[in-house]
Amino acid sequence: MAKYTIHKGTHRAKPIGFALWYNKRRMDRRVCFHTDCKYWLNGPDQQDVNKLFGIGYFPSHMVNSVRFGWRYDKETGKIELLAFMHTDKIQTFRSICQIRYNLWYRLSLQVFESYYEFIVSDDNIGMTLNTVRIPKFHKHKWSYKLGPYFGGNQVAPSDMTIELKKL
Repeated sequence: MAKYTIHKGTHRAKPIGFALWYNKRRMDRRVCFHTDCKYWLNGPDQQDVNKLFGIGYFPSHMVNSVRFGWRYDKETGKIELLAFMHTDKIQTFRSICQIRYNLWYRLSLQVFESYYEFIVSDDNIGMTLNTVRIPKFHKHKWSYKLGPYFGGNQVAPSDMTIELKKL
């Protein structure tokens, strides 16, 4: 298990890791967001999608990538999980579900020939909360793992802690 901290005034979480990922089909993690992941940004930046984990394709994840994203929902006081993708530099994202703080959830990112599948399960009640599929438009096989990142264009307004456990 790794405990990631995104420090105030930064984008990248520590520890930073890098690993190649060739033609694999599934990435499974358990995640727990601490209450310090609540944040308030002025204006539309509150709706920016932060990144949790996923796959970046060579030559750059800013061109082609797929990840679980997250953001704090001020109205519900929960974390919203999203499917986030770059396809030829175009960003798309789709809401998956909302989760609570200090509880463990199981997240699965599966790679199929023509789509990606995002699955969120609640470890506390042993039930799938939601599944989202997003079309896949490329055939890249060489990739690398991506970890937690805050933003958008804004840096983290406070220290934030996220625990991720590889399954």
